[in-house]
Amino acid sequence: VEEKSRLADKAAEEMKSKTKAEEGLRFTTAFYNTLRVALMVQHKDQVDRQVREPTDNLSNTKGTASTLREEVKAHAISDLQVSKKIEKMQFDDRMKEDHDSAMAARATKLRNEQEDLKRRYDKELELRYAQK
Repeated sequence: VEEKSRLADKAAEEMKSKTKAEEGLRFTTAFYNTLRVALMVQHKDQVDRQVREPTDNLSNTKGTASTLREEVKAHAISDLQVSKKIEKMQFDDRMKEDHDSAMAARATKLRNEQEDLKRRYDKELELRYAQK
């Protein structure tokens, strides 16, 4: 009986040892799997960031290009408006010069006519006083 009891204890010890080894193996496997999942999630996040950066840069570049196009367009419109305003001012200056020239010519003509009238009036007065 003692022999059987020893054999049963030995078998129980072996089973206990085997169960403990299996439990350790399961714990190690679970820990390894958890660590592997964590590393895979971290790697996925890193890859997502790497993919997102060029996309964000592309979006920013498109936005910047669009803004620059709008600024260039506004600048071109502004340049066109300034050019038209300069042309109008030059035209107005030419018209004013033409008007001033015409007015100066007319003033000269009127002055000459006035002088002629004065001379005729003076001559007529001389003739009238000479006749009296």
